[in-house]
Amino acid sequence: MHSDANGFRQRLWRWHFFAGLIISPFLILISITGSIYLFKAELEQWEERGINAISKQSGAVVTGNTEPIGEATLLQNVTDEYPAATFVRLTLAKQGDSTVEFDIVPKEIIHHVEDESEHAHHTAPNTEKLTIWVDRYSGKILEAKVSEDRFLNVVKKLHSELLLGNTASYIVELVASWAIVLLISGTILWIYKGNSNKQKIEVKSSKQIFSPQLKNNGRFNIRTVHAVVGLYISVPLMLMLLTGLPWTQLWGNGFKELKEFAGWSGPKQEWFVTLKSGKPEIPEDTLWEISDNREGMISQSWVPNDQFAYTLTDIASKSEVVNLAHPIYISPPKPDNGVWTVRSMPQDRAKRVTLHFDQFSAEQILRIGFEDNHPVQRVVSHGISLHEGALFGTLNKVLVLITALSTVILCVLGLMTWLKRRSATGLAIPRKVNQDLPTKWLMIILLLCLFLPAFGVCIIVLVSLQFIYNSIFRA
Repeated sequence: MHSDANGFRQRLWRWHFFAGLIISPFLILISITGSIYLFKAELEQWEERGINAISKQSGAVVTGNTEPIGEATLLQNVTDEYPAATFVRLTLAKQGDSTVEFDIVPKEIIHHVEDESEHAHHTAPNTEKLTIWVDRYSGKILEAKVSEDRFLNVVKKLHSELLLGNTASYIVELVASWAIVLLISGTILWIYKGNSNKQKIEVKSSKQIFSPQLKNNGRFNIRTVHAVVGLYISVPLMLMLLTGLPWTQLWGNGFKELKEFAGWSGPKQEWFVTLKSGKPEIPEDTLWEISDNREGMISQSWVPNDQFAYTLTDIASKSEVVNLAHPIYISPPKPDNGVWTVRSMPQDRAKRVTLHFDQFSAEQILRIGFEDNHPVQRVVSHGISLHEGALFGTLNKVLVLITALSTVILCVLGLMTWLKRRSATGLAIPRKVNQDLPTKWLMIILLLCLFLPAFGVCIIVLVSLQFIYNSIFRA
């Protein structure tokens, strides 16, 4: 690196300083919430154990039932408690579980108001999804929670959108994009050192690169500890940031459009389902009853020939369903001529399966497995599993946890370094560099802007603001 690189190193240090100062609090929050969400399966099991403990007081021991009640009957119990609710999803019980979960959306809540003249009432819409736990042996509702208020859902929303809604997810993407830039800039700043004659920048020795420096009093220099920690976690942290990009707004949507254009998209009907069920064949002597008071649920039933009534219980008990990896979700047909959809959704994406069943015959219409995806999509899915600590078992989870906690330490050490410098020299802002950027560095920045659109938008805004400032105050 030659003389022009010395000015670029100063500019890089200025970028690193401002970006680190601004995004560190957000990066700490994202790292902590990500560490918690790593233990999604364990936290869900802990929650289920508490509810299963309640079920022992009303389930098989009390009722004497040794066989679980059918899922259709359990759903009926839920809809009796929540009339006119829309059935969204059933989560099948795992081995040894005494409860199942139903997700529903109550259509409306009736508020009764008593005044001097009459008994009045009004309705208020309620679109909050509820998760209902039902005992499989007694059929009793044990617990009901607003789905969005469950602990893991709150953690997930903090991690992905800071609890501020979908718009705030752009902030999270911007933080992730700048974190990538911070890693790159920090690595360059640490590996290369400036020469006193400012004619070139030299590479440090291996000992200087991989070991933090000691002060005269024998204590570690916080700035060098910050740099070494960043160097050691640079590769795993970069992997975490890159594998999180498919969830983002700008990058994720752009990648989705690229997949569509290049033909890399997975099989259709996995999430946006347009499949239709065939018409039922009903003997002439069969009585057919249309049930119109269970909107969004089982809309057809046949009596008395129950062999023609393929209900939720029939789908839930099929061998190709019960043998799937948990959690297993069953979604009802919609619209009226739609299909039953079963999704196996373990965190390891390679084990995920989607099945669609005809609602009248219960025959499997379509099976979508991991192997049906394009190789590019499979790589991305493996990356997401790696991000969630589920790709190669406990070791994956431990490595991600170490990376996340080290990121917190990295940010805290960086802020401590600034605070120590700030107390002696004001804000300790690195000096501005007035020389133009070399073409090769402009090309690198342009490539980063193209790869990280949120970073690119931010750079455009900053350059525009700088231009306006110079035009007004330095004219």
